[in-house]
Amino acid sequence: MFHAACRICISDEKEAIETRLSQKVQYRTIAIEFINDFDCDPHLLEQSIGNHAKKHLPKELTKEEQVLLERVRKDEVSIDEIQRFVRAKAVENMLMNPHRLKLNDVFRMENLLLRKEKMKQKRGWDYEALFSKIK
Repeated sequence: MFHAACRICISDEKEAIETRLSQKVQYRTIAIEFINDFDCDPHLLEQSIGNHAKKHLPKELTKEEQVLLERVRKDEVSIDEIQRFVRAKAVENMLMNPHRLKLNDVFRMENLLLRKEKMKQKRGWDYEALFSKIK
């Protein structure tokens, strides 16, 4: 994907830099290698490479995510299990990055819970009570 404001995305060396990033080379080392191709300070280039890696490159899936994806492909996983996984990841992200948590995020989660409860009420069927009467 191309981002016009990204120094790396608009450079001729984009593919070479992304190749070095995929080899897990440190940003500083890559910046030193390509400093002659850019008209900027090495520290600024290092930051640009880091930002490009974080914002514009696809993230690698963890083993847990790969296992879940494979189970989804084989249709071996329920929607509830996927929702639990996503909620767990969201909470983990909030705990790992508390400085990024905003009050608006809390309101969104509460709103989703309220909407889920409204949908239950809207459907209005108590299946367990219904089937218990049939027996």
